[in-house]
Amino acid sequence: MKTAVNDAKALAAVLERDYGYAVELLLDATRADVVMALDRYRTALTSKDNLLIY
Repeated sequence: MKTAVNDAKALAAVLERDYGYAVELLLDATRADVVMALDRYRTALTSKDNLLIY
């Protein structure tokens, strides 16, 4: 999965640098890591926000 990690890092860099997005990059995340991140976003995001999961 080395390519997937590199792809995710590259996409994160483009989103931050070129588009000003706030990026939280979870690499080799466990199920618990993903659930915790989604739970944080569930309380923080509004209907005007967008969430991209790659």
